Amino acid sequence: MLAPTAGGKTEAMALAVQTGGIPRPETWTWLKGSAAFSQLSATDRDAVIDHMLAEDILTGQQGRLWLGPQGEKQYGRANFRELYAVFSSPRLIIVRHDTQEIGQLQAQFLAALESPEGYSGASFTLAGRAWLVEHIDWQRGLCIVRPAPAGRAPRWNGGARWLSYDLCQAMRRILTSDEIPPTWSKRAQDELATQRAGHAFLRDSASPLVESKDELTWWNFAGGGANLLLAQILEHELGPRIIARNTSLTFKGSAAKSSAAIREVLAALRAESRPSPGDAIRFAEGAKRGRLSKFEPCLPDEQLQRYFAETIVDREGALRTLR
Repeated sequence: MLAPTAGGKTEAMALAVQTGGIPRPETWTWLKGSAAFSQLSATDRDAVIDHMLAEDILTGQQGRLWLGPQGEKQYGRANFRELYAVFSSPRLIIVRHDTQEIGQLQAQFLAALESPEGYSGASFTLAGRAWLVEHIDWQRGLCIVRPAPAGRAPRWNGGARWLSYDLCQAMRRILTSDEIPPTWSKRAQDELATQRAGHAFLRDSASPLVESKDELTWWNFAGGGANLLLAQILEHELGPRIIARNTSLTFKGSAAKSSAAIREVLAALRAESRPSPGDAIRFAEGAKRGRLSKFEPCLPDEQLQRYFAETIVDREGALRTLR
């Protein structure tokens, strides 16, 4: 761990709140056993505090650390709920019909149902039935409904999860194997047969580069983090556009002009033992999608870049793929 976790920054701010302001020299006496800071040097620890002071997240009052104006603004609302809750989870609204609780929905989904006429006629499906919105009490987090003939399927915020290098390699081994687990159901065995037939080309090469129309796909089963990093580096060398997936990289546009050029760049990266640690730091932020932690503002730029390099991309998986 090259940068403190979200929990580590929480502990530093929580100490200031708990003690009514804490002398800076005593901060690390309290936190020295914390796993979040266990691998940070004294220089890095001091840099975190210096940065938080400079950004008014912390302030020094009579030699004691306390939440500054930005710290109060970002983490002090609702009795410091944002400070003590490590994750910022979307708000959930309870759905109720008469006295029966039907389930829960994300507030963002319900808000999206509103029309210029309000929620008149707004409906959705939940617990296997369609419901018509009668009233939403946002303050109490409650949605009152009645049965409806049809409704819109609810949506939940989130995205696809990146898989690891080892898991993706295990997927490839299954796809290129002839073994059929006898304990699997017939339905599972039929699906496995279909997937193996569709990926039969994997038997001809460890990581084939397959051409189709105006694009090329490199089936490397490197995992999402490794392919994110490789896509950023290869786009820098070949031009746009490269799409990263758990199992492959798809080259389009300028990047797909020449399979020979792709192989040449891959060979050069392999010869230079890249991606380097510097590559991971340089390209990780470009692969970032959205905020990873609500505590990102608490980190100095250097540590934030190292945090992105550790969290977003998988340098080791990329190196193993090129080897």
